[in-house]
Amino acid sequence: MSVAALAVATGYTKRNVADECDTLQRAGVLSVRARGNRFYYSLARRPELKAFVGEMPAVLPDWTAMLNVARELVVLERLSEDTGLITLPVHARETLRLISDDLDDLHIGALSNNIQGLDLWPALRELGDVHLGAWSIGQWPSGNRSEAGGRRVRRASS
Repeated sequence: MSVAALAVATGYTKRNVADECDTLQRAGVLSVRARGNRFYYSLARRPELKAFVGEMPAVLPDWTAMLNVARELVVLERLSEDTGLITLPVHARETLRLISDDLDDLHIGALSNNIQGLDLWPALRELGDVHLGAWSIGQWPSGNRSEAGGRRVRRASS
């Protein structure tokens, strides 16, 4: 991968990524090849690294999106304990608005727009139960794991 691609994928500046890649290349962890004015890095000793760290996970999720969803659902759960039935759907709708982009990034289908009012909180709670429960035991609750692919949630390469 190029420094620019690694910087985008990690959220760090290109300068920081370049410095770390250079350090890892000097340590023998990465190999580098130049193409024009760009440097491309890859694992130098994949078998040794695999022996040291073990198998790569089947799915590499967008941890930021997962943790954002988990945080907002926990906040809503706490609010539900102290909120009346009249205002709970308002909080549920706001939580759904806050996590909608993260759900998209994780390829989790949004709740139907037909779910309104007092039905919204149980539906959102069920969504949380299914996904948070699966994530907590290292599973991806998708019918087809390869469909979890995409820009952020992707199958690991071996």
